[in-house]
Amino acid sequence: MTDLEKRIYNSYLKISRQKLGKPYKLRQDFSGFEEDDKYIYIQKLSALLSRHSHIKLDDFFAAPYELYEEKIQYPLDFYTTMKAINAYSLNEKKKLRISPDEESQLHFIIESLNYIVEFVKAKNISIEDYVGYKTEAVPDFLVDIKNRKISLYVLFEFKNFEKVLRETGADIVKFILGDDIYETIDFARTKYLNSKIAKTLTKAAFIKIKLDKTNNEAILL
Repeated sequence: MTDLEKRIYNSYLKISRQKLGKPYKLRQDFSGFEEDDKYIYIQKLSALLSRHSHIKLDDFFAAPYELYEEKIQYPLDFYTTMKAINAYSLNEKKKLRISPDEESQLHFIIESLNYIVEFVKAKNISIEDYVGYKTEAVPDFLVDIKNRKISLYVLFEFKNFEKVLRETGADIVKFILGDDIYETIDFARTKYLNSKIAKTLTKAAFIKIKLDKTNNEAILL
């Protein structure tokens, strides 16, 4: 078995037990697992996730539990269906509307800031240039949003964010992020400006990054 296949199985094992309030123990020994009936589904999921590397394993397996009200355990073969993929997509969109002060969102904001720090270091640009930076035809931050690498909330600290968005064009932005993205941005802006924790955290992080332009470090807040 590959390392990815092992991680897939253990992620499924953890989430499927955790979401029902049950204890779990990660599998260490995979000897003979390739003979198990479940292995065919692990192979299918490995192929899927190799094609879509932006999908986060735990989030993928958690999606139906967070989206649907049924208190059931979703079997491994469920995750090889279109319903599972749609559940992940819908749940990720739902997360865009969670309050920025929720613990999960604060964690994602910190992850986003760390990602941006690494991005600007790799491209040798300032943090202010992140939103306008293009590897190809469209600003990279649009693809980063789509791939769940950054939170919408951190973008409101970039003065040129909405200017770049307008210049990119509504048709392109909607093509990448969905037809309802502008409504989602309006919602997120209001929530961010009224937040008690997220805005303070993000502003403090930006000050720290700007003060240390030559040696940006991970945001450990």
